Amino acid sequence: MNVKFFTGLAIAALLTACGGSSDHTQGPQGTWSTGCINGSIATQIFDSEITLNTELYSDENCTEAYLSLRYKFNAFYDPEPKITSSGVEALKVSLTLASNIMLTLGNSDLIEVYNFICPEQNWVVNQATNIMACDGFESLITPFETTLPMLLYIDGNHLYTSNLFFASQGDDGFPNDVSYDSTYIKQ
Repeated sequence: MNVKFFTGLAIAALLTACGGSSDHTQGPQGTWSTGCINGSIATQIFDSEITLNTELYSDENCTEAYLSLRYKFNAFYDPEPKITSSGVEALKVSLTLASNIMLTLGNSDLIEVYNFICPEQNWVVNQATNIMACDGFESLITPFETTLPMLLYIDGNHLYTSNLFFASQGDDGFPNDVSYDSTYIKQ
């Protein structure tokens, strides 16, 4: 399979689910995760920043690590919630990249490919590597150079987020609704 496809898939998984808040002045604290869904696990950690991790596996049961991506975002939570098209009150949050995007290879078969895609880095299995300086990943990094609008909805221990790039947006520049396709559960 195409390595750029898997890297793009990991980024797309992150873009469909980021961050969250249970009140309208600050974000929640703790960890939320999807668990294993079709060979990937998405996790969000809330503390002073929002850390997003997407892990891709070679198998659908999430036992054979393939690669993972980690992003850290600064978040600005808007005090005014948005009533979504599905009728729920969602928090509006604006994300800006807080640190480098890190990629970890979980398979030694990928080292040669990533050395070709990004010879600027020294690729090692199970070691997080900065992809920000990689010319081969420029198209994957460019969307994060701007502030990204997103909606968050928490229902008990379930977190739902909007898709950052594929959701229709309202006049306020924020998506019209959250996605109910991926449920993050508080850990």
